[in-house]
Amino acid sequence: MLIYLLIAEVAILSTLFVAILWHRVWTYLKGLQEKRRKARLSEHFLRLIETKEPFNLRTYPGKRRWYKSALQTLESFERRLQGDDWNRLKKEVVSILLIKKARSMARSWFWMRRNLAARIFALYGPPVDEPLVLRLMDDKRFLVKGPAAVAAIGMDSFQGVTKILEGIRSEPGFAHFFYRDALAKGSAKVFEHILKLGKEPALHKAVLEVLGAQSWGGLIPFLETDLKSSDPDIRALAIGVLLRTPLPNALTWLEMLAKDTAPSVRKMAFSGLKLFPSDTSWPLLEQGLSDPVWEVRLAAASTLKARGEQGAQILARQTQGIAAEVARYAVCFG
Repeated sequence: MLIYLLIAEVAILSTLFVAILWHRVWTYLKGLQEKRRKARLSEHFLRLIETKEPFNLRTYPGKRRWYKSALQTLESFERRLQGDDWNRLKKEVVSILLIKKARSMARSWFWMRRNLAARIFALYGPPVDEPLVLRLMDDKRFLVKGPAAVAAIGMDSFQGVTKILEGIRSEPGFAHFFYRDALAKGSAKVFEHILKLGKEPALHKAVLEVLGAQSWGGLIPFLETDLKSSDPDIRALAIGVLLRTPLPNALTWLEMLAKDTAPSVRKMAFSGLKLFPSDTSWPLLEQGLSDPVWEVRLAAASTLKARGEQGAQILARQTQGIAAEVARYAVCFG
């Protein structure tokens, strides 16, 4: 009886060993095949960009069922290339080769297929597909709604921008910053949508956070109102916007807000003074070294250190109390 059990165990182990070995060989061969496909497609796409030829299926060296390889190849180009020639080719390839597949996969029961659809739309999404993209933005999986949000921004979708700002307001962690950074790369039309949605009280803080993530080069009509808001969070966020899109009297605002009652506002103001050097701010920065809040003191000390020789002299003459402590810290580590 024992011998039969031993034989059975050996047979099972041998079968598992063969299965594992075959899986590894198959995975290696599959990966090698995929690598060759992508190299072939990359060479073709590069040639089309260099020669400015339009994309068409007659000269395409791949097959329609290679849509994953085509998508991944286009995504690798998207991370490296910019310009009209690349944008033209990308739009042509997606429109001719991938868009029908994206439309069918967008309603799939399987999240990985919905992910592929969202990624295709993120490369190029025709306006007619906006309802599908908005639907993907409501997906339970971030790996679907994340690229769908990028697609909505590429479409300049007002509803899409609204959903993204709602996500910034309600979703913490990685999703929050992903949405913010994605919107910060939006077009002038997206900027218009953001300003319009800034009038919504529920979305206003999210709007300020996005506006503070990039220099937009346009007038922000509610910025001065926000700098004197009764809400300290709004005042602090508005300083972040001011540093990216300065007002003519930006220095005056920063010097005034460096005396604010809220530590978060004082910290932002002292940090912002790095970008607006002025002889009038030296006494204010030195006073900031004795602020009751460590983060505020450190912001003032860091700005003094960044402001050159006179700032270094102010730090060096601090010999007592909390001002001396933060001055030493800034000189050594700040």
